Amino acid sequence: MADQEETWVQENDSEWTDFAPSQAVPDTSFAEERLTEQARDYIKAAKALSTLRAYRSDWEHFSDWCVGRQTESLPADPRTVALYMVVLAESHRPSTITRRLTSIAKAHSAANHPNPATTGHAVVSETLKGIRRTLGTAQPGKTPLLTADLVQVLAHPACRPFGNS
Repeated sequence: MADQEETWVQENDSEWTDFAPSQAVPDTSFAEERLTEQARDYIKAAKALSTLRAYRSDWEHFSDWCVGRQTESLPADPRTVALYMVVLAESHRPSTITRRLTSIAKAHSAANHPNPATTGHAVVSETLKGIRRTLGTAQPGKTPLLTADLVQVLAHPACRPFGNS
């Protein structure tokens, strides 16, 4: 990544200096290094450490699964991702499967490969929809506070306004 940034800076350096005489352009190498370092720091801070650990763990699980099936994990085929989702559906909730898809996408993005885990691929999208429809995604609800319960709560002395006894 740093090499790509440096290459871009080298290739596009003239764009920044062509508009003015060279004497008027200060040496920006230190400033660019500082800005590049700040950008790297912001990129590192973009995700919580726990999120990065989850991504790493998810990616390792997917990679190990691919090794066991003798298929490539990077770059992965969308059909491979769909099969992985089917296996996950046997023991994981749809929300976990969605996080695993995100981890696969992040790994591919970091390696400059197309994302095989996007819902833009029909096989991934339809598999995920089917899993959600079959397993359900609704969270268990809480018992509502009914009017009679609310009246009872408000009748408690602790709920009376100050000054009233």
